[in-house]
Amino acid sequence: MAEYGKDLFKGTASYYSRYRPLYPSSLIRYLIDKFSLDGKGRMLDLGCGTGQLAFRLTDWFEKVIGIDTEPEMIQEAMRLVKELRIENLEWFIGELESFKKKYDGHFRFVTIAKAFHWMDREKTLDMLYEMISDGGGIAIIDNYSPNKNLYLGK
Repeated sequence: MAEYGKDLFKGTASYYSRYRPLYPSSLIRYLIDKFSLDGKGRMLDLGCGTGQLAFRLTDWFEKVIGIDTEPEMIQEAMRLVKELRIENLEWFIGELESFKKKYDGHFRFVTIAKAFHWMDREKTLDMLYEMISDGGGIAIIDNYSPNKNLYLGK
């Protein structure tokens, strides 16, 4: 993976939360149906940015945890949580590996939306495989190609 420097996203968090397009309702409905989401279990949103996808799925889980390496993105997500008064969201600044060392348990569902290309893909999927509960799954969502928008599986 290329190294772009620690300041690549510096100063962009407020713009992400204001101007990045929302994830469409059709995608949210598809994920709910595909994974039989029913308000139970925990969800992990890896590379969550300002939490746009996490916010859309809070009604479908007991707890949602967003992870991002950019402190400004998490700070903006925390601001939005207070503004929107959402109680079942938590945030973690750092990499999946450090998160895994601090948090036990499994997740029913994991999302990576528009962030997988920044990650060591094989290592990330290996770590996530161990963290997903039986019957759970992962959705990798991107828009780099009109014919390959979504990968679902475990």
